[in-house]
Formats: sequence, C-alpha cells, structure tokens
Amino acid sequence: MMKFRKSTNLEQAQRLLNCGVKESTADMSWRELIDRAQMTHEADGVTLCTLPYKEAALIYGEDGITPAWSLSALLSMLPSCIQHGKTEYYLDFAPYEDKGWGIGYFSNEGVRSIKGLTQPAYPIEACVRAIEWLCRNNYALNNTTDEKTV
Repeated sequence: MMKFRKSTNLEQAQRLLNCGVKESTADMSWRELIDRAQMTHEADGVTLCTLPYKEAALIYGEDGITPAWSLSALLSMLPSCIQHGKTEYYLDFAPYEDKGWGIGYFSNEGVRSIKGLTQPAYPIEACVRAIEWLCRNNYALNNTTDEKTV
C-alpha cells in the first residue's frame, strides 16, 4: 500500500519557490521549532501546520515558517489544458502501471501524443514535477500569483 503525504516536504517547497510559485498560495506551512543548525534530519524540529503560509508567518514570524502545499492546492495550479502549436493537450492525473502516479498532458489529435509526462511518483511529487515541467516550458500556472488561498 502506498503511503500518501499530506503536503509538500521542505525540499519540494523549495523547488516550487524556485519555479516562481508564491508563498502566499501555500495552504499549509512547516513551522520550525528548534534551531535549524542543530537538526540532523530534514524533519527534525519542524512540524506541519494546517495554517496557510500567510497566517502562520503573521503569527509566528516569517523566519521560522516554510510554505507547504496540499495535493489539492498543487492540482489547482495545473492548467486543465495547454496548447502547443495548434494542438491542445489535456491534463491527465492517474495511477501509472501500479508503479506510482503520473501527470501528463495528452492529445488525441492524430497519433495520441503526450507532453510533460512525469515519472511515476507519489501524487504530491508527481504534481511538483509537473509544475517544474510547465515552468521550464513557459506554460502559465493557475493560482500562483493570487494573494488569496482557497
């Protein structure tokens, strides 16, 4: 049975920030509880908060808070359709041959073609990889600059 995470981890959050995803879109947050210099593992001294990043940063201060995104927040960032030339590609998110989850954009025009298929991964990692692919290929994301989180 596959174990599902509740949100992005610290490394995935940094990858999203590197793509230009705004902290204000994070619907969850990681809160640092001890001095990071004393940590031996990524998860040491941090706890997942159900507070959106903006609220947690206001309450606890921005230095000790890292944004985190739930699966639903990540999926809401993915456009349902992208266009390459005259061809439209539609989002598909599904289990991938019992090896994990994949996200890609598919077209039925002519021979079925695929854009941006992620390698099989856990659902949150698959979304992060899809967002990275979209950013590398200059496709706009949904909800990445809006100051409100839903």
